[in-house]
Amino acid sequence: GLTKNHISSIVLMQSFIISSIASIVAIILSALILYIEKTYHFIKIPNDIYFMDYLAIEISFFSFIIYPLSAILINSLFICVPLKRIFNIELSESLRYE
Repeated sequence: GLTKNHISSIVLMQSFIISSIASIVAIILSALILYIEKTYHFIKIPNDIYFMDYLAIEISFFSFIIYPLSAILINSLFICVPLKRIFNIELSESLRYE
């Protein structure tokens, strides 16, 4: 008994929540890995080829903001395509073949 607007708002909200949680987890994990690498230098590179023996890390907080926000935006845009296809399916037609 829900309207198309209610269904689309529910699906968009769930998509936003899932992508936000995934972005937060990705930010935490990547910050942790970058901090560990910057502190302990566990990624070694050949000293005879390069001028240092570990991988140099530069932590950019701009990247921690812009990439997750763009991932959330892209996910919200791409969820609109399945929503349009769902609304074009007739319920009686789909139940006929079940």
